[in-house]
Amino acid sequence: MKFNRIFLIVCDSMGIGNAKDAKKYNDFGANTVGHICSICDGLNIPTLQNLGFGNLGDFKGVAKTQNPQAYILKLNEASNGKDTMTGHWEMMGLKTEKPFITFTDTGFPKEFIDLFEKKTGRKCVGNIACSGTKILDMYGEHQIKTGDWIVYTSADSVFQIAANEDIIPLEELYHACQIAREIAMDDKWKVGRVIARPYIGTKEGHFTRTSNRHDYALAPFSKTALDSLKDAGLDVIGVGKIPDIFVDQGITRKIKTVSNEDGMNKTIELASDNFNGLAFINLVDFDAVYGHRRNAAGYGKAIEEFDVQLGELINELKNGKNIALVSDAGTPGICDPGEIVIKKCIQENIKVIPIPGACAFVNALIGSGINTDTFLFLGFLPLNKKNRKQKLEQIKDSTQTVIIYEAPHKLQTTLKDLKEFVESREIVLARELTKIHEEFIRGNIEEIIEKSEFLKGEMIILIEGRQEIKIEEKQQEFKDMSLEEHYELYQKQGLNKKEIIKKIAKDRGVSKNEIYMKFIL
Repeated sequence: MKFNRIFLIVCDSMGIGNAKDAKKYNDFGANTVGHICSICDGLNIPTLQNLGFGNLGDFKGVAKTQNPQAYILKLNEASNGKDTMTGHWEMMGLKTEKPFITFTDTGFPKEFIDLFEKKTGRKCVGNIACSGTKILDMYGEHQIKTGDWIVYTSADSVFQIAANEDIIPLEELYHACQIAREIAMDDKWKVGRVIARPYIGTKEGHFTRTSNRHDYALAPFSKTALDSLKDAGLDVIGVGKIPDIFVDQGITRKIKTVSNEDGMNKTIELASDNFNGLAFINLVDFDAVYGHRRNAAGYGKAIEEFDVQLGELINELKNGKNIALVSDAGTPGICDPGEIVIKKCIQENIKVIPIPGACAFVNALIGSGINTDTFLFLGFLPLNKKNRKQKLEQIKDSTQTVIIYEAPHKLQTTLKDLKEFVESREIVLARELTKIHEEFIRGNIEEIIEKSEFLKGEMIILIEGRQEIKIEEKQQEFKDMSLEEHYELYQKQGLNKKEIIKKIAKDRGVSKNEIYMKFIL
């Protein structure tokens, strides 16, 4: 599909469960939304629920829907690292191979702190990995008395400087961050971001961050999608901390926000603006205000408030605004919820423009070597046992090439279900089409089961159509031969013993073991 404008909204820290690399970062078992839903006894988020959010996991109070109004999928990061810059850069096309340096376990080296103190003229306290709210309770009153910098880090690659706006002027804080950024360009201290963390308050438990935060990040190491959009003459609007994350590279317009609500209000206003391109939004309160404080109730309420505003934004679609939700590769609308979205658009008289693109099952059929004259596309087999058995019977009786989709973790189960229905027909397993690990695996059902046990990626199964009459005639022709004659026929073709036994078994409609036993006895 082609859109005049796209709104990409990042709900900072709002995770839905383990990523594939969770153990690598000691995050196994993490599920922010799941735990919040449990603690809050469910969430009231009808907009997200209708979009299909509940289908992404088990979230108390958020129902799954058979007809989601959006494309939904889980994304796993390909880059090495789990910090803000790594994730946002990857969204815009940059894969980080070497993770940014962190000082989570040790704090920053004495050499770095000494140099920072010397250049700024103030001492430092803290220098530990800590939440932004806890560190203020620990050292806020000390800073009021001494004027020392409060410095700290986290699991991210960051050097953060907190300063009470009534004690240290904002201009001095920003200047100190610039100094820290210069020092931290040395490879041994080269963190991804230096962050100014201004706050107000006079005593422990009453310190509050202000909206005057500013990030001093490393520039992206290569051109991003933002640059490409900008170079093409399109608008690239960064809302919230997005401009800081990309050091303004590729950004044509910046919009500052003071909260999640403010960020969404400004995003809704943008939907009525006459821009053409991308609006890239980060809602940081989920993390900065609620996540750092481990405030599950506040976090849950923030999600519900976001849900209301998201509904307002989606309503702009009916007023001629184009909204895209990022989907997987391939052709949307084929065997996915895109069909529901298209039907809804047609009902609402919203123009739908299909743009031709790669279609997995068509590519699989072309490269399979199986008959392409007629074919039967069944998508994913039903999970319901009765309905599944009916589809398997349909496959058994079909004289057309049959094409089905399957997820990698269900592949072995489906192949074993197919075994009794496809007999000795040719099977082709097409994997990761149009990607670097694309491959076609060919054989009978037993061979495919054996070869595919540990495979990963997107799978398409193609099954040769039933050729009952021709097979029977051919089998009779071979049965009229002795096994020795049959063996000699393929031996003359240069096949080895293993290949010959497979061929004879297929020709005669019997198992490989039966033929093998006759040759060794």
